[in-house]
Amino acid sequence: MAANSEQRWGKERGGNDDMRTATTEVETMITGTLFLFFFGIP
Repeated sequence: MAANSEQRWGKERGGNDDMRTATTEVETMITGTLFLFFFGIP
């Protein structure tokens, strides 16, 4: 949800692709970490 809102906000403001790509990479790392925490619990 939040990721979609941020991407839409960035596009409306005309944010450059480099910044959007960096944000996506960070979001991917955070999401991956959360998955490890949730699914890593025995």
